[in-house]
This record gives sequence, C-alpha cells and structure tokens, in this order.
Amino acid sequence: MSNLPELQVDWRKKILSGSGGVFCSHVINRLLGVLQMSWYAHLFNPEFIGFFTFVVTVVFGFSLFAEWGIRPYLVKHRGEDLTGLIQVGMLVQSVISVVMMVLIVITSPLLGSVFSDDRLPGFLILLSITVVTPFFTIMTAEWEREYKFFRINMTETLQIATAIIVATIAYYAGMGLMSLFAGYLSGFSARMLYITLATGGKFRLYWPDSHTVKQILNFSRPMMVVSVCSFLVAKGDDLLVKYYWGNEELGIYVVAFYLPFLLLELVTLVTRVTFPAFADRQFDNDELRHAFSITNQYTSVAAFPLAAILYFLSEPIVHLLFGSQWDRAIPVMELFTIAFILRAVTGMQWGSIALIRNRTSYLMWVSIIGALFLFVVGAPLIENYGIMGGAYYSLIQLGVMGPLVRLPLLKQELGSLSYFFENWPSMLSGLLAFAAGFITMEYSAYLAIAAFMATYFLVLGVTAGGLVQHGREFMQRLHSPEGRNE
Repeated sequence: MSNLPELQVDWRKKILSGSGGVFCSHVINRLLGVLQMSWYAHLFNPEFIGFFTFVVTVVFGFSLFAEWGIRPYLVKHRGEDLTGLIQVGMLVQSVISVVMMVLIVITSPLLGSVFSDDRLPGFLILLSITVVTPFFTIMTAEWEREYKFFRINMTETLQIATAIIVATIAYYAGMGLMSLFAGYLSGFSARMLYITLATGGKFRLYWPDSHTVKQILNFSRPMMVVSVCSFLVAKGDDLLVKYYWGNEELGIYVVAFYLPFLLLELVTLVTRVTFPAFADRQFDNDELRHAFSITNQYTSVAAFPLAAILYFLSEPIVHLLFGSQWDRAIPVMELFTIAFILRAVTGMQWGSIALIRNRTSYLMWVSIIGALFLFVVGAPLIENYGIMGGAYYSLIQLGVMGPLVRLPLLKQELGSLSYFFENWPSMLSGLLAFAAGFITMEYSAYLAIAAFMATYFLVLGVTAGGLVQHGREFMQRLHSPEGRNE
C-alpha cells in the first residue's frame, strides 16, 4: 500500500521487533486457548462451562480493583526509577488485594442469593486468592517498557498449558466440575511462581515516598474506575445472561463469543506494542497521527479476511471445534463477528492515545456511560431475547458509543480524523468482498469464502498498490542505510 504513511525508523524498528515476539507468543497462547476451549467443550456440558465462567468473571471483577490502573502509569512514564515505582505499586496493590479477598468472602453469600446458586459462595471463596494477580504481574512492567512482550506472553502460555493438563487429569480422576477449578488454580500458581522467579521478586516492604504515591494514585484512580466500568461493559452481558437465563445459556453464550473475541485479540496485539511506542512520541503530533493511521490501516487489512472466514464458515468451525451440542451458538457468533469487524476498522487503538495524553478522566466518564448503557439498553435486550439479545446489544453499543466517544477524542488529540479516510482501500475492499460472499452464500459456504477472498484481495491490490510489493519496500526501507538514517 504505497499510500500508507511511514513510521520514524527508530521506533518503527522497535514496533516490528516487538510485534514479532508478540505475534509468535500470542499465536501460541491463542492456539492453546482454542485447544483449551475446544477440549473443555467436549469434556464438560454447557451448564458446567457457564458456571465456571461466571465464577471466574466475578473474581476477575474484584481483581480489577486490586490492579488500580497502576501498570499503565509505570509503562507510560520515562526517566524515572522504575524499580522504585514498581515497589510502590506493589505495596499499594498488596493492601488492596487483601481487602478484595475479604470482600469476596463477605459478599459471596449475597451473590449466591442474587443469582440463585447455592454453589456460588464456596467456589468464589476458592478462587479469591487469584485477586492477587495484579500484585505479581506489575513486576513485568519493566519487560513491557523494554518491548519484551514475548517474555510477558509466555507467562500466559505456562498458565494455560498447566490448566489444561491439571484439568484433564482431574476430569479423568472423576472430579467433575471441580476439574475446571483445579486446572485454573494450578495455572494461576504456575504463572505467578514463574513471574516471581524471573523478575527476582522485586517486592520489599518499606515506607514509600508520599509524593510518588500521590502521583501514581492521581493517575491511576480514574483508571481504576475505567477498568471496573470497562469490565461491566465487556463482561456485564455475561452476568445478565446468567441472572436471567442461567448457567447453560451462559455456557452457549461464552462459546459464541469466544472465537470473535479471539480474532479481536489477534488483531489488537499490535496495540500492546504501539502503546509504549506511542508514549515515546507522545509530544510529536504529526508522528503520532501517522503512526495511528498506519496501525489502523494494517489492523483493517488483517481484520476483514479473518472475520469473513469466521462468519461464512461458522457452522463447520463450531462443529469441528466444539461439537454439535453447541449449535445454538452459531447465529450469536455470526453477530459477534460483525461487531468485531466494526470495532477493528474504526480506530480501536484510541484508548492508547487517551492514556498517553493523560486523558484518564475522559476514559473514566466514557466507561461509566458505557456501563450505564449496558443496563439501560443491554439488560432489556438480554431479558427479552436471551443470548441473541446480548449480540444485538454489542452491535448497538458500537453504533452509538463509537461515534460519540472515539471520534471526538481522536479529532482533538490527533488534530484530524484523516486516519479514517486514509483507510478507504481496506474498507471498500471489505464491503465489496462481503457483498460477493453474501450473494454466493446460498450455494455454498465454501464458495462464499472463496468469492470473498478473490474480491477482497483483487480490489485491495488495485486500490492500495499491492500488499506484497508494499511489504517488500517497507522492509527494504527499514534495513537500508538510507532508512536507518532517516
């Protein structure tokens, strides 16, 4: 795509090298995740999957309070004693983690009553220890600031692999539902132990500098609200499905959401790399705008064919990975796939721009409004239409919140919305390709995906100047003496 803007070579190379490690490790983790979900779907029924997911979701919500939004502060700030900042962050999080564990114990009977599930309190208390996760993962902030994303992701690899092995052993030992929780706790323990050993266990108990604590909390307090409200936006529909329809419907809903969310993760992995890179150039508007534009364009180029595969081949994919007992997940998954592509092509890295420009209060209010939107719009849809209502809400939320939230912020911080119009080649290619797929879908799903791919890459090749040629030129500029001296 010869019309794509160029990144400055110093951090362009950082992004590429970081992206390589992130991509490899992320693909490994996601393949393991697919294996885990597929294997669990064959071993356990939807009711077990739904209940397990609900318990993990509730405990994760408590852990967000313990995180307190400190990690982005550590990654963002430059020229400061990172070890000292990590020490302060860990001290704050250790206190909050203990408080959250106590709250889980206290509120678990109430949650069991609200969701009409007598098993819930005991399993919530069992997993309460996992709220200390942010206490350990904050030690990896130094890795992230040095673009060592492969090492960070490999901690997740260890967790997933351990969980699969232990859960499988427990299942064949006759532990039933408890197998899922045994695997989860084992994976958590393995990951936290590895982080502690690999980072040298940075935590030291001491009285921190009050000025440093105040700086961190001033930045992180709005981020904590953002995290909690974002959790409600992202996982609140799960809670509502459980409340109105029970564990089995939640299990179906989770499987329907899993693969579109997997695509979202694959496409957004570059965001983890570009955040510290954006932070390095946060005061250069032109470079920041160019970097955001090229990131959005490549995100869109990758997102369209991935979404098409999942949409047009949804039925054979579900049968292959999960089995026929999950057929009711297919129409829901198709709607989530549409929501994924809309999110991917409209500047999904906008949150990184807000963070590096210290717009945490803006993010806080956006997340609060998003949470309210869930309960005003999402709750009635889920109550009346079940899991399909959850998918409808996802589409409506994007259509309403996107233009009202992303575009004003990006216009203000980047100076223009040129990134959106510069993305026209992939958007035009995607629209025409989906049209070709829908026309041929009545004959065969495989014919539809073939028509999509042919149309997409043909139009993209014409409008964008050729992906292969651009990629070759892009790499030559990075490694040429002229490129290094840019």
